[in-house]
Formats: sequence, structure tokens, C-alpha cells
Amino acid sequence: TLPVFSVFFFLFFLLSSTSFAAIIQDVAYDYASGDNVVAIYPEPVPPGSSSPVTYRVWYSSGGNYSTNAWAPLAVTMQPTVRHYIGNRLGDFRYCAQHSFDMGVNWIPDNAWAGANPAPASVIVSPYIHDLMRGSRTDQPDEENQLGMGPAWFFKYQLFDDSYVHIRIYPSSTTVSAYTGYGFPNTITSTYTVRSIIHKVPRSAEMIGSIWWNTDEWDCRDSAGNVVPNGIYVVSIDAYDKHWRAFDWSDTNPPLTDASSMSKIGRRGWAWFTIPVDILRIMKLYAYPIVDYVGLKSFTYRLTGASRVKVRVYKDAPTFSSVVDSNPTSPTYGEPIPSDPSKLIKTLNFYRPAGNWEEQWDGSDESGNFMPDGVYTFTITAVNDYSRVATDMYGNDRPIMGNITIMRTAPPSNSDTGGTGLTSGSGNIVIGTYAPARGARIPGGVSNVTIGLASGELGITASNSYLKIQSPSGKVINGELAVLEQSVIGRFPTLTEEGAYTVDMKVASLNNRNWWVERYTFSVAKAPVPFADDVYAYPNPAKSSVKFAYPAVGTGKIRIRNVTGDL
Repeated sequence: TLPVFSVFFFLFFLLSSTSFAAIIQDVAYDYASGDNVVAIYPEPVPPGSSSPVTYRVWYSSGGNYSTNAWAPLAVTMQPTVRHYIGNRLGDFRYCAQHSFDMGVNWIPDNAWAGANPAPASVIVSPYIHDLMRGSRTDQPDEENQLGMGPAWFFKYQLFDDSYVHIRIYPSSTTVSAYTGYGFPNTITSTYTVRSIIHKVPRSAEMIGSIWWNTDEWDCRDSAGNVVPNGIYVVSIDAYDKHWRAFDWSDTNPPLTDASSMSKIGRRGWAWFTIPVDILRIMKLYAYPIVDYVGLKSFTYRLTGASRVKVRVYKDAPTFSSVVDSNPTSPTYGEPIPSDPSKLIKTLNFYRPAGNWEEQWDGSDESGNFMPDGVYTFTITAVNDYSRVATDMYGNDRPIMGNITIMRTAPPSNSDTGGTGLTSGSGNIVIGTYAPARGARIPGGVSNVTIGLASGELGITASNSYLKIQSPSGKVINGELAVLEQSVIGRFPTLTEEGAYTVDMKVASLNNRNWWVERYTFSVAKAPVPFADDVYAYPNPAKSSVKFAYPAVGTGKIRIRNVTGDL
């Protein structure tokens, strides 16, 4: 983007209603010559006059907070005046007079030199332009402002190659005095939080380029400490590439500058703010557990790298309204439960910033699956400098919610038992198989039980085995237990759909009798009635509720209002 100079046209009237100033028709910037081209409406020569019309043009320059006095630009008989400005900082305003007697009398006849009429607000010069700020994130463009540290970046374009100085000031910093071109000459703060770069060379904008000068701030001060949450002031100064003086009134920079370079070569200045909100947990949802693997039980967004802890409680405990604030406590940053004995599961994760999905399979710390019901969970995030995450609204109260377990129980042995048929080898008679040979059963199987026919000898676990090969080819050794006339192999819950192969050897105590066999059964998710597979989330809800349900083919879906305490 090439610079566009803000031009203000002033129409000045004399006391006489018949005499008025020459009118500025247009001002355009000529990039090739570096001129502002000022066009004046031609004045008609009055009847009876033999002199051509003469024009006198004045200009005033300045910045966002200051303007210079009016100064003469040209006296000409042409209605076009060229004003060379090069790449000078500042906006330029123009006004014109005209004369019908070769400059003896000017209309209007005000003494312009030295006068500075009350100006309208002036747009700051585009010497530093196309300024953007943002935070490093993997989110879509429309969400990249959600990260407010610790990875802010500043992008900007320069009108010419320059030396750039970027500083961070406290939020209370204001400018109390300006130079003639609107640069800050005195500021209220004597403390610089951080000097990001100090008079480092940066490139001018290249025509047609999509590249920006980019600098970053990690939200730390000059001592390396992460700054408190708040709004900070960012100041960008651009200095002449040859250290030539530009604004001769710019002799008192806000802070002591250790550089030996000229301090009056400043050409551009930008001043803006940056909010710092280091760590938040956002978009938190809890999905019901409807199977024996908690796929995507909790989803959330994290705005900074942290240790994340999820705790699950039974029997609806209550919590204090504040979190544990002792940094040396093992529960620092966590909600304080009224009854810690109701805790059934703790999940720990280390996550960088981003969107995350965490799994809980609905079991307690001992691996026992909890019954269907509603459970309470809390989630906390603490980063490496002991900052505790707030929720998506910036509240530092405990972050918690409910998660529901509503699944089909695993099949029992009696559901899947089958009569033994001679298909293996050995002299032990097998009575039942659970799951049965060739059976197709719902997911959630965790035991394979082989029952002996009555009257057989006792079985030894040391010389027996039960192995399962999953549909994906993984071989799992069962943990054997012998119970009277049955051999039980305990396995992790089998939820993968497909055919499972059981390799078995059952040996007697005297090691003279045995049975060796291989058989298969299949696991498939059992069909669930439509009404049993409808659920609402998030839970708890703060503003809106989503309903999820299975597709059942063509039909009508009716949703009625639900009352309750959300």
C-alpha cells in the first residue's frame, strides 16, 4: 500500500460576501516525482481587467497531535502547483488566495504567515502503515485474536528503509507533549517494560509485495518474567536510513537512548495497545460416554502451553468458590471439594496451545467401570510460571461441569454361552464357551470363559493359556483365573468391531489331560433404541444446548421445549 496523504480544504470567507478565497480543486500525490500536485479552480478575469489572475498557495504540515504554522508555497499564474514532499512524514493541508492586480491585493487579505487556524483532526502519516497485530495460533483466521499471549506479533510496512525501535510501556502510559510533527516528546512513564528491538534495520515496502516487517513479543519483561495480565502500550519509532535530521523539534526523546545515532532522524511513529491474557480454557464440552472407550470425552481450547488436570467425582460433591491459591500445594489452581473421598479418577496431560480432545473410559483409578449416571468433573490448567487458567469469559472461579455415562452393559456368560463341540484336540471335555463359538455380540467384552463338563479333573492356570487376536491383528494375553470347573481369561475391554480369534490351552492339575483349540467370535455394536441414544450437550450449559441423535432414515424429528435449571 503506497502512502495516501490526508488533505484538508479550507474555504475562507471575507467579511464581504462577494470576495472569497481561491478554491482548491484537488490534491494528488505523484509517486514518480514525490510531489503533491495541487489543482486550483481557475478564477475568471473580472470584466475590464487586463491583468491575469495570480494565485498564492500556502501549506501546513503536521501529524496526529500537532500541526505546523502556515507557510507560503508558491505564487503563480498557473492553476496547478507542485509541492515536493518526497517521503516526509506528515499530512499536508493547502489553502489558496487569488489576486486580480498582480499581487497588490490578495483575496482574502488575511496575514497568513505565522497563523495556524484551529485545525480539524489530522490522520497520522502513513510512514508506518498497514499495521497489524495478532497471536500465533493454529486456529482459522477468524479466530486468531483469541490467543492473547505469550506470542504476540506486530506486522507493519515502512515507506522507506529505516531503523526501527519498538518498546513496551505500562498501560497507564500517555503522551504529554509532542514535537512539531506530532512525535511524542514527553511521556508519563519512566519505566519501559521491554525494548523489543533497538534501532534495527527494517525494509521499506516493496511494490506488489505481500511481505510485512514482523516483530514479536513473548509477554515477558526485560528481566525475563512474564508480565501480569493487562493492557500494554506499544510504541514503534522509525528513523531515517542515513540518520539525517528530519524534525528539528524532536530533541527530547521520552527515555534516555544509549545509541550514539542522531535522535532527530525520527521519520515515523506508531502507538497502539496490546491486551495480555496469558492462559484460558475455552470451548469446554463434555460428551456422554456411550461405550467402553471414552472417545472425545472432553474437548477444550487452551491458549497457552500448560499442565492440564481433569478430576472426576461421584455423588455430586460441592466445591469452594475459589481455587487452591497455594503454589506449593499439589492441588494448586484446583477447585476444593467438600468431600475429597468422592474423587474417582484423575487425568493428567501436558498440552501446548490449541484444541484438544481428552478421553475417559468411565473407569475409576482401579480400572473398575463406573455405573451409568451423572458425574462431576473439574478441569484446571497451570503453566510453567504458575499462572492458573481462567475460563473463556475471563473468570478465575473453578471450572467444572457434568459428564454422563449411559452405555450398554457387557454381555454375561449366560448370554453368550454355547455347547462344546469336538473341534480341538485333547482328552478334556469342554462344556461351554463364553462368548460362544461363532457368536456375534455387542462390544464391551472383557472376559473369555471356558467351562468344563462336570466330573473333569481340576485345572491348573500355570500350564493353561487364553490368547486373543483382535481384528487389527494385535495379540493379547489374558490374565488367567481358575474358578471351580471354569477357566477365565481377563482382557482389556474389547470394543473394536470385527472377528476375534481365541487360542486356548486348558491343562489339568496332573498335566495328563488337556484341550487345545482355536475358535472365533465377532464383536459389533448392538443397535440402541432411538430414544436411548439422544443426548444434549454441553453439560452444564451457559447459553445454548445442542442435541445429538442417530440418523434413522426418513421420518419426522420433533423437539419439544425442556424445562430445568441450566
